[in-house]
Amino acid sequence: MGNEEEEEEADINDQPPPVDNTNGGNPGVDNSNVNAPNHPGTKRVRLVAELTNDIKRISPPKFDGTTLGDGAENWLSEMEKYFAIRNFSEETKAIWGAYQLSHEASSWWDNRKVELNIVESDITWDQFKGYFRQRWLPKLYFDRKMTEFQNWSQGRLT
Repeated sequence: MGNEEEEEEADINDQPPPVDNTNGGNPGVDNSNVNAPNHPGTKRVRLVAELTNDIKRISPPKFDGTTLGDGAENWLSEMEKYFAIRNFSEETKAIWGAYQLSHEASSWWDNRKVELNIVESDITWDQFKGYFRQRWLPKLYFDRKMTEFQNWSQGRLT
């Protein structure tokens, strides 16, 4: 009989102690509902995870230089939207903008950097946009947009 008691006692001692999930190891803190579907902490964590995954899936648009005017303006607008959901510095935006150029636009930018003796990390997004607009949004584009606006304004007045 002595052996059976010793074996039973050994079995009890070999088991890990029960886990207390009510306080997460912090006395006085009740975390028993933290994994409940409607717990505010759970909902926030889930929303942050979903948003993070969405942002990772969203990739900024490429600009290849085949479209002047509206295509270039649309690219800038889409890049601004992309930057609005990220916390990039102005310099990082310029780097990302340059990285999103492809084909003819990328070649243009490589040449322009040499002409100006600059690197993306030394300029702001606004400076990059200025160079970009000089090349891809010609004066003719702005003249046409001004005419469209004037025609639209006059049409509304009659």
